[in-house]
Amino acid sequence: MSLTTKLYRSREVVLDMLSDRGYNTDEYANYSAEEIDILYKTNNNIKSPNTEINSLDIKVKNAAGNTLVIKYMLATRIRTRNIGEDLEDMITPQKNDYKSGDTIIIVIRDKLKNPEILETQFETIYETKGIFCQLFDIDKLMYNVTKHSMVPAHEVLSADEKADLLKKYNLVSDGQLPLIMKTDPVAKYHGLTTGQVCRIIRSSETHGVYKSYRLCH
Repeated sequence: MSLTTKLYRSREVVLDMLSDRGYNTDEYANYSAEEIDILYKTNNNIKSPNTEINSLDIKVKNAAGNTLVIKYMLATRIRTRNIGEDLEDMITPQKNDYKSGDTIIIVIRDKLKNPEILETQFETIYETKGIFCQLFDIDKLMYNVTKHSMVPAHEVLSADEKADLLKKYNLVSDGQLPLIMKTDPVAKYHGLTTGQVCRIIRSSETHGVYKSYRLCH
């Protein structure tokens, strides 16, 4: 499969993902495969640093005013160190105005050998700056995992909904809830962060609808 085809397919999944997270994606909808190819070639010819928003990238906001950026880093055999350096450059206050509550999603061409190093960096950035970062290799964006028939609906609870849940079930702490790892494909799709709770809704022939809850870890 060509890279252009992967970009086209991944973009459809990405826009679904952003819409499900509450971001307005109208500006980026309805692009044809040919148009994506032009964006890729334009993006590939630009000599600006990886830290700038280029033609292939996506930048959206939600109702709360938080910014989410999809940043494509498509160099072959890209190194973990290079991604980390570019990310740190992106969040430098003198260059960009990212703030707590914003999200940066990096899409790369090839799977990294040691992504855990970046995950540690992501955690540090989130803890110190409140900026949530994620990494996807493009092959993981070839289909929308939430549309699989075996995957139940997941809903991310707000802080107030989480507090109400703990009170309803007389839970002393959220640690009493079952866990879902933030690396879980569905958790990653929804952008779950450590400490958030999701509601999982399953259909049951005997109970109609069955709801369960998981704490992101």
